[in-house]
Amino acid sequence: MSDPAALFAYGSLQVASIFHELTGLEASFEHAVLEGFERLCVAGESFPVIRPKEGALTRGRLYRALDAESWKLLDAFEGNDYERRHVRVRLPNGSEEAQAYVIRRESRLGLVAAPWSLARFCELHADAYLPACRRLRALSRRS
Repeated sequence: MSDPAALFAYGSLQVASIFHELTGLEASFEHAVLEGFERLCVAGESFPVIRPKEGALTRGRLYRALDAESWKLLDAFEGNDYERRHVRVRLPNGSEEAQAYVIRRESRLGLVAAPWSLARFCELHADAYLPACRRLRALSRRS
């Protein structure tokens, strides 16, 4: 079975400008819900993580038709604290297989059970992500 070409984004990658600057793809998405995972804040950071938790729901966005280069960039962006997992997300008209970046059990990131706000992230932090996304994409083109 091949990997799903769709990404379930639940944090910074929900921001269309961040997704586009990183992947170069147009940020066409559909709203989605991931069941069985909770979103947590990371102490001292602006981004969240997800981890399995029975009964939890995480709202996010589903981006489709990602190519191999985009997955390579996303893997580099997310780093070693995450693993890409196959998940099934609920959509307004059904469900679909996707991949999501889930915190690794062995990660040393300090997790905080506090709500993460996309609106607050956009207001305070999103613009600061764009130069790093551009640099990562530029480095990828050279290799």
